[in-house]
Amino acid sequence: MRVITPEGEHAQLMALNLGPSHPATHGTLRILAALDGETIAAGVGEMGYLHRGFEKMIEQGTYQMVLPFTDRLNYCSAMMNNIGFCKAAERMFGVEVPERCITIRVILLELSRIIDHLVCNAANLVDLGALTNFWYFFNRREQVYTIWAKLCGARLTNTVTRIGGMYRDIYPGFESDVLKAVAGRLVESVRASDTVARLAGDEFMVILEGLQAPEDAASVAAKIVEGIGAPIVTRAGPCAVGASIGVATCSHGCLDPEGLVKRADAAAYAAKDAGRGRYRMAVPEAGSSRAIIRA
Repeated sequence: MRVITPEGEHAQLMALNLGPSHPATHGTLRILAALDGETIAAGVGEMGYLHRGFEKMIEQGTYQMVLPFTDRLNYCSAMMNNIGFCKAAERMFGVEVPERCITIRVILLELSRIIDHLVCNAANLVDLGALTNFWYFFNRREQVYTIWAKLCGARLTNTVTRIGGMYRDIYPGFESDVLKAVAGRLVESVRASDTVARLAGDEFMVILEGLQAPEDAASVAAKIVEGIGAPIVTRAGPCAVGASIGVATCSHGCLDPEGLVKRADAAAYAAKDAGRGRYRMAVPEAGSSRAIIRA
């Protein structure tokens, strides 16, 4: 192609497409480059360029046969595509999904969302030259891959959902594996003599060492709620922040660290259901291993 340079001279350049399948691009980036010999004189990027004939391929089979294709739309979080397609088909046909299946799907979606963020941020770090951080991020992702392998036998492209349900139920120990993957380091830092306060909404935990009296723990939780609830002044104006806090202590019986975290978690969501800016205590029920939630 003939172009005119900023100096007004005529030049003959060659147009060349880089991507979207070029090994130097991350999947969905297309660059239209203008070459002057071996020198790139100009380039225009097109983000999100992707077409693999998915719409035509899925016309060849049944709705259930589409699922393996959805895995490959985004292999960083394949299960999200599985579930998204199934939900669309279920809504179209009026299929009612069991409550247990919905709960399992939500857990799988959240884990997929987390590991997708991990690989995307890790890849950005590699582009910035931080290769070591890439492997740190993938260590956490590897824990979820292990869960996927135990759940359905596949690590990357899972095809675990079905229209109206799941390929199979969760395996024994799934709950414990998920807790270790999401809050493993937090659980490792908790001792049975500690009080755990869980702030609902984000993966954030307050550990109070050696504080065992429920009254003292409740007092600390109340102060945290009060402190967080104070307006924060920003350039755009005051900003209100709220938190729902769940507290669990070992004063009513010795618990392992994982048990403390689970009780704090249950209390946090009970506080969240009660309204913004509340806290709840998880207290073991007399003569039982269960815990009851008190205001």
